[in-house]
Amino acid sequence: MSKYVGVLGGNIAIYAVITRTGGNGGRNIYTMIDCSDNVLVLETAEVIDKTDGKHFFLVEAIVKEHRTVDGEKQTVLVECDVELINNRDKIRGDFYGKIGDKIELIDVEVTFRRSNQVEWKVTGEYSRVKPTSEYRMIIPYGRCLFVMPYDARRDPRKKKTDNKDTAGDIKYNITGRVRGYFIENGCKATFISPISIQCKNGELNVGGLMRRFAGIGRIGD
Repeated sequence: MSKYVGVLGGNIAIYAVITRTGGNGGRNIYTMIDCSDNVLVLETAEVIDKTDGKHFFLVEAIVKEHRTVDGEKQTVLVECDVELINNRDKIRGDFYGKIGDKIELIDVEVTFRRSNQVEWKVTGEYSRVKPTSEYRMIIPYGRCLFVMPYDARRDPRKKKTDNKDTAGDIKYNITGRVRGYFIENGCKATFISPISIQCKNGELNVGGLMRRFAGIGRIGD
């Protein structure tokens, strides 16, 4: 069921499929469906290519209006910037849950990775304040992939993660909260912030992980 997205006058960033659903005096009307099945509408004189409902776009816009049409909640957008990502059938995996959901990942393996891509195109509440850490915890879980940034400068694993991926037999229980989504290397990923991290059969210095978010109040909420 569709819900309103964002706050009036606020900025949002979403991944969505787009379909041209009509016209009005030379202007095009586009309907967008985001990752949480919310309906968003844009009326513009510009023409957006590949609006066949089969392609993913990164959409950044301002929320103009929240309205209800035939019982369906719709978010009306203005000043919209769209970037074509790819055919959605070629993007692997699934996004998880909805932004704000609390999740528990039990008995998972983690890869600690350094990435050259510092600026992530993350949707949700981090649409304007993107994580900048180049170090990440990569957590596969079924068809879903979860990612948490961490500050390697405060973490003893730095020497291990400078030039290559590392993974081991250590298992973790991780509690986190969904903050947004991104697509990287053709794979959907869910960006989470940590609430608690338990290392089941080894030691983990989580100070760097936690301090990465402490300044913006994202720990333990």
